[in-house]
Amino acid sequence: MEEEVKKIERGWAGHYICSRDCLFRRNTLLEYKGKKWIVSTVGCQICRYDMLPYQKKGDVITIGASRWYETMAFESSYDEYDDADVSKEIEFESDCGIYGETWEEVMEKYNQHPDIAANEMHEKAVEELMEKIKNV
Repeated sequence: MEEEVKKIERGWAGHYICSRDCLFRRNTLLEYKGKKWIVSTVGCQICRYDMLPYQKKGDVITIGASRWYETMAFESSYDEYDDADVSKEIEFESDCGIYGETWEEVMEKYNQHPDIAANEMHEKAVEELMEKIKNV
């Protein structure tokens, strides 16, 4: 009988230096035969300060070039928290970002529910990486 990949949902962001300002955060730890990988999704970042004329406090802002949400995967740091070792990124084929020129464009594209799309993006990456971890 084949060993199953253990999937653990965690309550903190897995990557991104400004993740404390993101309203959307997912962090999933995958464990398989001593290997530990983290799948992290962040997005819907809220601007903390007025940065006029570009943004004002409370606006949703990008986390990268025209990117409002992103999913990344990393090997564990193998510390007590099994945090992501961001120097050891793991590639995957699934979508890794939600893009748009404006927040309004993103809201329209995802029928006012980009968080649901980000959650689905995260789950697809998790599913893909649960298979990949068994074969490396």
